[in-house]
Parts: sequence; structure tokens; C-alpha cells
Amino acid sequence: MKTMLSTAKTILLSSAITFLCACGAAKDGEDEATPVSAPSPSAPEPTINSFSIDPSNNLESIYELTIDATPLIPEGELAYLSICDVDVTTTNVLSMSYDNCLLRSPVNENTDTFSLSLPNHIDKLVAIAWFYDLTKEPLIVQWDKSLAEGMVWALN
Repeated sequence: MKTMLSTAKTILLSSAITFLCACGAAKDGEDEATPVSAPSPSAPEPTINSFSIDPSNNLESIYELTIDATPLIPEGELAYLSICDVDVTTTNVLSMSYDNCLLRSPVNENTDTFSLSLPNHIDKLVAIAWFYDLTKEPLIVQWDKSLAEGMVWALN
């Protein structure tokens, strides 16, 4: 039985490869592939010494961001905090998907400081604090890495 399944898989794979090769992207009037031009031999190849790296760049692919939600919560109040890598100017926070947020957590006086390890490509975040007291509007705070003066984000 195993031999028959193995043979069937081999035949199916061979047929699929043959079909894909036969259905290549040919243009009208062209039967051959267009050759790719090589770089000019007169242009020098880059070397490791030709790259310039800013002295403040530590070449790490992630950075740590501390989020301080202490100013967000008056004493005795509760809230739910969502930190997302979405630019709030282009997205309505009430209709956006919160499934892919970087942090979703209740906030109170015991849990009001968080630490996130973020990849370097994330440079803008939005924090939405939803208060358990429904008479309060959600608080929306934006963070921009290029405008930050350190890696602590105080939500106020």
C-alpha cells in the first residue's frame, strides 16, 4: 500500500512540474527569455568599508519600549489597554481589528507598567485605553519613535 501511495505521489508531482513548465509566461512573438544585463564592469563593487553606519545605530533588530500607564488610571479606576502598530489618523479606532495588537491587558494600580520588544520597522504606535466606567470616553494616545526622547512612553 505504501509503495502504491509513494508511486502515486511521484506521478502527481511529476505531472504538476511538467504542467507548470509547459505553462510558462511567453509573450507574443517571443520564444526565448530576455537576457538580463550584467552590471557595468567599470562600476566598483561595494565593500564593507563603503557602508556608513550612524554611530548611534547599535545594529540590533529589536528595541525595548517601556509603557508607563500610571498617569492613565486615577486611583481606584480600571481600564483595558490596547497597544497597536496602527496610525490612528488613517484608521477609525472604533472599527479597527484589535486581533493583531502588540499588547492587550487590563490596567490597574498593580499592573500599570509594561515592556514591549519591538522590531525596528515599527516606528508608530497607538494606545487606546477603554475605561470600565462607560461614562468616560476611550483615551487615544499616539507614539512616534522619531519624536520620542527615550524608550519610555508615558500614557498621558
